[in-house]
Amino acid sequence: MRLWVAVLSVVWATGVAQADELLDYLCGVGNFQVVRRERAVVPPEAGAAGMSKALNRGVIGFNIGGLIPLAARRENPAGALAMGFLLRFPLRPGLPVGRFEISTNFAVTKMLRDKPTDVKESYEEYWELGVCYLGHFSTARFSLNPFWGVGLGYAAESEVREGGSDTQRDTTPTALLIAKVGWDTLRGISLEFSIRWLLNSDCNISSMAALLMTVYF
Repeated sequence: MRLWVAVLSVVWATGVAQADELLDYLCGVGNFQVVRRERAVVPPEAGAAGMSKALNRGVIGFNIGGLIPLAARRENPAGALAMGFLLRFPLRPGLPVGRFEISTNFAVTKMLRDKPTDVKESYEEYWELGVCYLGHFSTARFSLNPFWGVGLGYAAESEVREGGSDTQRDTTPTALLIAKVGWDTLRGISLEFSIRWLLNSDCNISSMAALLMTVYF
């Protein structure tokens, strides 16, 4: 009996000593650190500081270039000098997810046609209003310059015949389908090549291209 009491005493003393050592290690020797991880939610505007203003906010500009009829239902007129205005604004400022563009263009010179013998001058006039979505070929920050666009529009084509003091003007409104590609410096200048299809079969011109340079601010 005394032997068992002695054995239990030794085991108990050893256990207490080991428990004390473990407690000392946890409290003193063991240097545990609690690491707190936080997830930061960054709003879209937070990344806007390093992006061009063309992707951060709306811009307004003016176009200059040329309108070139590609196909006509009756007679293909000559090209004309074109001018216009536009407004572009990003869908989400600071993020390369695309932009909307509202633009208007008009021919500032006559789109000449062959004139009959009894007509002094024969030409066409043209103006349009379009709404397009502009997208990027890549979302990488350093490859945002090239863009593509698709949209719809409204236009009016006027066929004019001048004969002496008499002027005859036939104006035909039409819906447009627009497709474009271009290059934007994102620093105030962009170039684009676009094609528009005039959907009204009463129009003489059925499709027309435009090569435009835009200066915006």
